[in-house]
Amino acid sequence: MEHTPEPWKIGTPPPNGEQTIGDSTGMMVAVTTTGHGIDALSNARRIVACVNKFAGLSTEDVESIPVPVDRLARDYRKIRKQRDELLAALRDCVLVMERELEELKVIQPELNAARDAIASVNRPVHVPVADDECWIEWGGGECPVDGELLVMVKFECGDICGRYTKACQWDWSNGDKTGYKIIAYRVAHGCAA
Repeated sequence: MEHTPEPWKIGTPPPNGEQTIGDSTGMMVAVTTTGHGIDALSNARRIVACVNKFAGLSTEDVESIPVPVDRLARDYRKIRKQRDELLAALRDCVLVMERELEELKVIQPELNAARDAIASVNRPVHVPVADDECWIEWGGGECPVDGELLVMVKFECGDICGRYTKACQWDWSNGDKTGYKIIAYRVAHGCAA
């Protein structure tokens, strides 16, 4: 049996201190209560946030994700901060190069490359989401993602591993002579390499 489709939302609280959770049509799905120092609205907000965040994944897929979501969020914030710091440093370098070396013209190709790199950061990036159309082609080499991420793989012989497993459990080198060479993969929960 499937669960109630997303999005879920917090309903109007009844006067008894409970908090309702409903679907997009307003049909009640769950009720949270206040007690033991826990606020019903806080619990309802957490449930709604989690359910909506995992929209599109089956309950089994969500239960099989080994990487804690909070770690992914921390890593994402850290990478964004690093990117922003590098981008600011690159912008500063370009300003200095433009100001100090514009007359020399010798470094014009490098200056243009730096400008292009800055511009590329502002372009939208497509992050694949695990669905039937989201296969990333693979030609062999070292594991393309963090070994703890869940991946599904497609083999040269046409077989597909029908469940997500840790990336570190696969031979990514494609040295296998049995026809089980990985030719494509997809990452669970939209985490791209």
